[in-house]
Amino acid sequence: MLKMRQSQRRARRYVFFDVETGEVRLNYGGVHEPLKVTNVNNENVEVYELGLRIKEIRENDFESKIFLFMCGNLWEKEVRSQYLLYKWCLMNVEMDLEDLMALGSGESINQHINDQIQKNIPGGEYEERINFFLFDSNWILNDYFNWENNISLSTNRNFS
Repeated sequence: MLKMRQSQRRARRYVFFDVETGEVRLNYGGVHEPLKVTNVNNENVEVYELGLRIKEIRENDFESKIFLFMCGNLWEKEVRSQYLLYKWCLMNVEMDLEDLMALGSGESINQHINDQIQKNIPGGEYEERINFFLFDSNWILNDYFNWENNISLSTNRNFS
């Protein structure tokens, strides 16, 4: 799908690094192939990353959390059959930023993120339906907006 895209490509990239050593810990985002996961129907599908947010939770002593936003063909077949337009799932995955950075290398962090995404999709080990929203696949597949540069839309769920 990425090769067929006609519009100009622009994307946000986030680089997290150790301030003492300068070592890059997490390099997230940018133009790349979508993630591949196995959905609840045992289908191999693509997950499109819409962005991330870092939030310090005041009520929890300013504990830093990272929220990753993504969408894809993740619903069960029964759910998909009930909707005409919104056949995809928009979801967010929340992780503790300090725990994530404690994993060490960039490869370990990226692997942990990919594992958490797989575990949090519908039917996954840590599934929480409160984090799932109906999503129209045309917004991604028909290039209605640039999903790679879409952080503000994804976090506000304002796709108009």
